[in-house]
Amino acid sequence: MTDTVRLDWGVSRRPLAKPYELSFATLTTFESVWVAARRSDGAVGLGEAVALPGYGWETAEDARRVVGELVERLDGKPAAEIAAACADASEAAPFAASAVVSAVELGDWLGRVAEGRPVPVNMALAATRTPETLEGAIAPALDAGRRYFKCKVGKDIEADIATAAWLLPRLAAAGARCVFDANQAHSLDEARAFARAVAPHGQDSLAWYEQPCDRRDWDAHAALIGGTETAVVLDECIYTAADIDRARRIGAAGVKLKLFKHPGLAETDRLARYAKDLGLIVVMGNGVATDIGNLAEYLLLAAGAGVYTHPAESTGFAKLVEPFALAGLAVTADGRFRIDDPAGADWGGRVRAAVERLSAE
Repeated sequence: MTDTVRLDWGVSRRPLAKPYELSFATLTTFESVWVAARRSDGAVGLGEAVALPGYGWETAEDARRVVGELVERLDGKPAAEIAAACADASEAAPFAASAVVSAVELGDWLGRVAEGRPVPVNMALAATRTPETLEGAIAPALDAGRRYFKCKVGKDIEADIATAAWLLPRLAAAGARCVFDANQAHSLDEARAFARAVAPHGQDSLAWYEQPCDRRDWDAHAALIGGTETAVVLDECIYTAADIDRARRIGAAGVKLKLFKHPGLAETDRLARYAKDLGLIVVMGNGVATDIGNLAEYLLLAAGAGVYTHPAESTGFAKLVEPFALAGLAVTADGRFRIDDPAGADWGGRVRAAVERLSAE
């Protein structure tokens, strides 16, 4: 008997506990375009698209439109047909396509919850903050046992360099490490200056320098990487295996994967293993997602033990005032992403209840 799937979708907005600063935007809410899937075999799943204009090309309006079109066209179709259609749609609309196929797949992956272990995640910082405010943020975090931080750079290169010079020695003394993420905002000259500034810190406290330049400017990244020993990890330009190949050819140290960039859990898992086999650092996680997307990424982390390099970044849910759909995800005081009662909780039941609540909104 063919496994068919009933699809539903909607849009909900949830406030953040505090503003989230990136180089290109400051967010105060997440808008989730969610998809619910009820399969004829009884499995139920959820997926979502949280658009982030400036990160890529999809807007919130694009996500709503494409998800609506896909659900209307694919509702009641076999799971394999939905997956194939979403793979075709992912080149133009990866966020929207991922939401649909991830909802269909999630039920098959929920058994991985029991395999998961708490995963170290980073704590977000902003280079625009003063040393006093940075000290006020990192001191209690270090005391609590956090050892991974992520500093958003790209608004002011002088402030970026000054912050790195202040922050890296302090973290090195505590045995902690920091990722610096420009979110595409540095020019090639700025990226070279920043790489020179952080290079002396080597592996002591610098984890890597992430997506320095525009995602479309592969030549700038090649020129930067060819002239520095600072590890560069690419994010916004990595969607397909061909992108991973290109990153390796220009000498990138690694790539970052996020479920919403790839058509489903199975394909994201495949890409992670492919990149790892090429010798690349593979980072997982989306800081602009709700508990729906981050639960799925936790399942990927559980399935890919040994594939991913810490810290993971599946922390969007922790920025919300309250859970969007699924209680039970948490970031611990010492900076670990965990799931409550992974061996005993009925996660299938939790997802099913969340589907019913969202569908009734």
